[in-house]
Amino acid sequence: MQLRYKIALLVFCPTAALSMLTLITMQNLVSEDLASVRNSSFEATTAILSEPVVEAFLEQDFARLDEFFLNLRQSPDIVEGVAVDRDLTIIASADPRELGKRFVPQGSNWYTSDLVVGGRERGTLWIHFDESLSEAAVANVFNTGVLLSAFELLILAAVAFWIGTQLSTRMATLASSAERFADGDLSHRTGMTSGDEIGSVGRAFDTMADQVQSNITELHRSEQRTNLALAAGGMGIWVFETNTGHVQVDERLAELYQPHGDLQQPLVTIAEIARQCAGVR
Repeated sequence: MQLRYKIALLVFCPTAALSMLTLITMQNLVSEDLASVRNSSFEATTAILSEPVVEAFLEQDFARLDEFFLNLRQSPDIVEGVAVDRDLTIIASADPRELGKRFVPQGSNWYTSDLVVGGRERGTLWIHFDESLSEAAVANVFNTGVLLSAFELLILAAVAFWIGTQLSTRMATLASSAERFADGDLSHRTGMTSGDEIGSVGRAFDTMADQVQSNITELHRSEQRTNLALAAGGMGIWVFETNTGHVQVDERLAELYQPHGDLQQPLVTIAEIARQCAGVR
């Protein structure tokens, strides 16, 4: 896998996982906090709504009670409300057909408040609240967070891929420069001038290439001077390998000793001289 893709994945995957974990954690925390606030609000609302019910019972104004429970249904966050006695028999409701029946709460999110009339507990007010709006708000916040995070992750992935591409391209430039230099193109340079680590490596390579090219040029010049001196003096070069006893001669020395025919005798003579000079028998 290319470096650009590795960098993009190394940046994108952990960040994506962390973002999703953060979103889920925040959703849970917000849901818990919202549920606590909502419960407190519903309990306070139920206690407040019990006051006009108690007043209607004191005044025996049952028409007012009916109107009160009918109005409860107009509230966007209240599904239903009933007043029951201590035996859970319905004594006030928006539906007259429910009067006198035993109350059985259906579903959840029911909140209660005692109805104390004339210092005596007359019954209980039951209010059924609708939590769909608050739940939808939490879901909307979560979905919005997911969309924003996805957009940010896409931008992050693009930036990571761009950074990886830049690094990969510059590393490829270094590798290509090294290959061209190894193939004999001694004049090639990376030309990197940036102040980062890769730029430092490129400049070090260019410095090394300058030094190597200078050394090779100097060696060529030295070889040329040596060849001129040997040609002027009518001399050649021989090398005696003490480990193997072999002697190597250059073309000029071979031509001087035997321009025509076999080189065996001259080489033997040179070998004997070399051994004597090296102290080898």
